[in-house]
Amino acid sequence: MQATHPLPALRPAPRLTGAVARRASPIAGYRPVPLPAGALGAVLAAACAGYPSDLPGTSAGPAATAVCVLSLRVDGLPRGAYWYDPAGHTLHASATSIDAVTTGPLLPNTRVALRGAAAVLIPVGDPVAGAPTFGDRWYRMQQMETGLITQRAALAAAALGLAARIHSDGANETTDDVLGLARTPLRSLSFLVMGTPPTGGPLVTRPIPAPVHEEVMDAPTTQRDPFDGFVPKENTEGDAHVR
Repeated sequence: MQATHPLPALRPAPRLTGAVARRASPIAGYRPVPLPAGALGAVLAAACAGYPSDLPGTSAGPAATAVCVLSLRVDGLPRGAYWYDPAGHTLHASATSIDAVTTGPLLPNTRVALRGAAAVLIPVGDPVAGAPTFGDRWYRMQQMETGLITQRAALAAAALGLAARIHSDGANETTDDVLGLARTPLRSLSFLVMGTPPTGGPLVTRPIPAPVHEEVMDAPTTQRDPFDGFVPKENTEGDAHVR
């Protein structure tokens, strides 16, 4: 029987819009600091909130994508793989060891990130399930929902003072085996590593310009000749500019 772990509610919930300017992706890994279970729960709740779309059912949450979690160092949550249940705000443990994830075809920076990270959020889904209904659009529709989940999670992490980075190479067959997806139609679709940012070292950031408050002047009610008051000047060859 799978163990069930209820997640504590975090109040107030993190404001995603306020985290846009603080969003950063560490390229030198994370500090090996445990993540509070409430923070993980807040990230998952934000990632799986409802949204408007052409897919039925998305007002309550993602319709084509489930979310799995690798707990690497989360307070009160044993190291392991979990499936997230948004309705009950609970995690259901998998019996598979997660150690094999690091043996997959990972890039060097992903291996470095996993050494100190606290958790990994992994959206999973069926890459062909919607093709009979939506045709070739299905791939894009599922990828958009996957992107929505991962970006919301990254912003929620930033709002909580954490860092997060998508490592697409982590979505591979080894990860699928660890999550128990090998003999199912589901596949890992993304791989968001989260944790405490390093105290020093480079971060990948995209600064957001500060809002500019400009005075808007009323448009004139009459047309004005754009050349009115124009004074012709002679160029270096002695030819005057013609009005």
